[in-house]
Amino acid sequence: MKNIVIISIFITLLIGGVTLFATTKGEASGKILKIEGKSAFVKSDGKWKKLKEGDKVFSGVEIKTGNESKVILLFNDSSELRVSEKSQIKINDSMMKSAENRKFAARLVLGRVWAKVAKSKSGDRNFELSTKTATAGVRGTTFDISFDESEKSIVSLYNGSVEVDTPKTKKENQEKIDKRNYDKRNRKEVSGPKEVSLAEWNRVVLKQMQRVTVAANGETQMEDILPEEKDEWVLWNQKLDAASEEK
Repeated sequence: MKNIVIISIFITLLIGGVTLFATTKGEASGKILKIEGKSAFVKSDGKWKKLKEGDKVFSGVEIKTGNESKVILLFNDSSELRVSEKSQIKINDSMMKSAENRKFAARLVLGRVWAKVAKSKSGDRNFELSTKTATAGVRGTTFDISFDESEKSIVSLYNGSVEVDTPKTKKENQEKIDKRNYDKRNRKEVSGPKEVSLAEWNRVVLKQMQRVTVAANGETQMEDILPEEKDEWVLWNQKLDAASEEK
């Protein structure tokens, strides 16, 4: 009888542990649709392991690729993220039931990602892809985002519209500090000089076939995307987009 009780307790704890483990991840928001190359890994529960096609995608997972490797993530709302070689991305928050009922936020740590986001009729920016220096928020669009070791972000829009939040430049921040000092000399009660964090942002709205480059200090440069400048990564993604639209 004692042994039966011990076994029952063990089974209860085991089931409870499995349930707890499942709920910490939440519902799967998508899956790994395709892997090209042999160097693709996923970080879950603090450990890196080999990524496989068909693996489920949950909030909190981190994915990285090595040389000559690409990964395509397909989400429940039909949106896709395509991760280029030598890239790393973390899915911070992902709830994907439909384009109208979704909440997605991911951080590109390094490298390049192509996003083909399913259109949403709601007015919410419910799909955000960010780097350290830029956050692209969309309702449904196709864009390319990259982030390199110099902390430069590039967002290129190929279809739809995208709002890009960028940190205010050091020059703008310094002007604010100078103004505070000037007001203080005029004996106005204002807050003194302080370090301005990257929480103060500007917003850039990109139109189709436009690009914004964001430097590490927050300076931005806008330009048009010329048809002849397409690189191999862009051509590969546009070919996949065209094939999916024909289905």
